[in-house]
Amino acid sequence: EHDSLVITGFKWQWFSKGMSGNALDYLVKVEGIRFRDAVEALTGKTLQSGGNSAGQHKHKQILAYLCKSRGLDYTRIKQLIQKGYLDTDERNNCVFRIYEYGSRLNGGKGKFIGAELHGSNPKRPFKGFTGGFKHGVGFHLNWKCKSASVDRLYAFESAIDLLSFLTLVEAGEVEADIDNSVLLSLGGVKPEVLYTCLTAYEVQERVFLCVDNDEAGENFLTGFRGIEGFTELRPDKIHKDWNDQLLGNCG
Repeated sequence: EHDSLVITGFKWQWFSKGMSGNALDYLVKVEGIRFRDAVEALTGKTLQSGGNSAGQHKHKQILAYLCKSRGLDYTRIKQLIQKGYLDTDERNNCVFRIYEYGSRLNGGKGKFIGAELHGSNPKRPFKGFTGGFKHGVGFHLNWKCKSASVDRLYAFESAIDLLSFLTLVEAGEVEADIDNSVLLSLGGVKPEVLYTCLTAYEVQERVFLCVDNDEAGENFLTGFRGIEGFTELRPDKIHKDWNDQLLGNCG
């Protein structure tokens, strides 16, 4: 499941991460297993933290799709799963969980109200929604926000575009200040999702409209051009959307 990770006997090296070690290091550093449980696993005893491997098996298909097919950061995707922002369903769809705006600030668990769905089979694309978008609420991340007063709001056409942008920013390939910001998926180009978000958060600096380089994105931007506080932030013109830019796809 890991790109550029080579195992030889009891030694391993993960070239893209600059990590290496023995079997014990692998279980602790890569799989995230507690030291005591890793020792027990290697000595033939029952692994105490069995829930970890079960969870990985459950999410294996969406992990492969999001990280290999879509190029998203493996560590970040696992973190989203652990924190309850991402799950899978009986059809192996990627389930991006939607919570009420502001409900997960300061460690709050938040009220789950729906999901943005993406199929995990590249040969059979699928998108769908449950709950939240009907109420004008989209999948969103409160990025290091401590209150409803935020510096910036970044709006995207999908959760995958949002996470692609985040991956590019964290890799230093796109320059953007996302701290104390809300990253929002519009579920397409639904202005009502943006309006509802703007009533929940007090944006102090600027709203960035990060839509696709296509006709729908252009039409969406027409309604905001010239309005103070709104700025167009789109992928490079050779790419249709943020995931294409992440993958290097042109056209």
